[in-house]
Amino acid sequence: ALEWMFAKLFKMEKQYDAIAIFDADNLVHKNFLKEMNFKLQQGYKVVQGYIDSKNPNDYWYRIKTRMSDEEKSEVSTKCRQLKLKSKDEKYPETDVLDTKEILRLIESVPSPKVEPFKLWLANLGGEKIDKVFNPELAVNRTVEYYRNKGYNK
Repeated sequence: ALEWMFAKLFKMEKQYDAIAIFDADNLVHKNFLKEMNFKLQQGYKVVQGYIDSKNPNDYWYRIKTRMSDEEKSEVSTKCRQLKLKSKDEKYPETDVLDTKEILRLIESVPSPKVEPFKLWLANLGGEKIDKVFNPELAVNRTVEYYRNKGYNK
């Protein structure tokens, strides 16, 4: 649908300075477009804003309904439910995972939208492994970090 829309949009005589794309269940602040416009006027070519969803549990629910019994069994042993305080001051049971299992979950999401995040995580992991085998890299990065903060040698 987006490819079709962009093809039509770019063939139009009228040219647009910016395009905003939202899903039907996105929630944005009332000043969202004003802030995006401000950034574009400052010369930014691409601006991404934080959005929220009306139905944040829908995606997780859909994933769980598509799982095989074996996958559900594995998730139930690693994914616990805790009563966490929600916006409405209630304490519903909420699915929780530790860091390792969150990363495994992200790895399993079959969506092109997740690929940049997966690549970033892979690069981060690669850097960490490099530092383990070559501690000089970790020291150099720390020195660079402090210099960027304005500290002298």
